[in-house]
Amino acid sequence: MTPEARRQIEATIAHLQALLDADCDCPEATTVTVRELWDRYVETLPDKLWVRQMRSHMKHLIGRVGDVQAAKLRVSHVEDWRDDAETKARYQGSTMRIQISRLRSCLTWAVDSGRLAVNPIARIKLPRTKPKRETEISHEGEAALLERFDERMRAFFLVAIDSGMRSNEIRLLEWSDVNAEARTLTIPAARAKTRKARTGRLTTRALEALIALPKVQGCPFVFASPRTKRPLSKAWVWEHWRRAADDAQLKPAGDDASVRLHDSRATTASRLFRLGASLPAVQHILGHASLQSTERYVRVQSKAVDAAHELLEASVRKGPHRARSGMPEKAADLSHFRAV
Repeated sequence: MTPEARRQIEATIAHLQALLDADCDCPEATTVTVRELWDRYVETLPDKLWVRQMRSHMKHLIGRVGDVQAAKLRVSHVEDWRDDAETKARYQGSTMRIQISRLRSCLTWAVDSGRLAVNPIARIKLPRTKPKRETEISHEGEAALLERFDERMRAFFLVAIDSGMRSNEIRLLEWSDVNAEARTLTIPAARAKTRKARTGRLTTRALEALIALPKVQGCPFVFASPRTKRPLSKAWVWEHWRRAADDAQLKPAGDDASVRLHDSRATTASRLFRLGASLPAVQHILGHASLQSTERYVRVQSKAVDAAHELLEASVRKGPHRARSGMPEKAADLSHFRAV
């Protein structure tokens, strides 16, 4: 494309944008800033923990583009923030995707509510994310961890790797959620990531580990601090996990930097799938909203790939085969051949 053609296209886009801004029913559309729209958008969201966390995560991006008039915001503003060295050092690609997507949702809300004529970053290219994790906790690694955990962390880990529950779901578990007779755990909708209640199952060893835990008087939480009578903090869980994992010298797979507690969910999914469980069943156990999420949790081992190739090899037909018809084949007429 020649420079002149590019200038003409940019001038046409600017003209169309000006017409759209002029046709907007809301007179403030040409003066309202991105920050003002963002503050109004957040007020429409529920007063939940995830909203407060989201507001904290968005401070960096809003701090960069917040003073720009919303009608004059361009993809280049967000791309400059995305490609900035400070941003890349602070956030991973997946985190930047979430922030840009949330800003895009805010501007879509502004369009729907008549505050903007068009979403200026509707077609922005989102940053690439890292490939899915490949690490799975082996049975040997599991045994090494259990030897190094104290009583509380041992029960915590067994529930995690045998039920596939999320760390926060386990951390906030209450005694009233545990049904020892039915060997089940109830996860209320308020504490589920997908906001849908579900019931998890306990293995014998996980149930025995839970029952053996001492209860903190006057505290409903299973994994509680005797001092504060509150759930164990994320920092406490992370510190005890990291210490045991490093001491056991667990090795991550592929390009993963370390073995994480969250890898226990992928371990649960992978073990279930290899044992013959269907993906929808694994999805239900992990509490995923979609099968696509569940598929990312299933790890594929090299021996499984070898077995698949062997199945393919066994299915290949050895040489040409003619399909048999229902009628007997007519004998070939060889009378014109003479013996030599």
